[in-house]
Amino acid sequence: MACHTAARQAVALGYTNVFVLPAGIMGWTRAGKPVVAGANPS
Repeated sequence: MACHTAARQAVALGYTNVFVLPAGIMGWTRAGKPVVAGANPS
């Protein structure tokens, strides 16, 4: 899966807080977690 590949690459780059969300963005938003959208979120 692409998410697992991206997570492995992030860890290889030195990121430490890396998680794969099995439910994806839909599960994230259903859980009421914040989402930032737009061309250049800050």
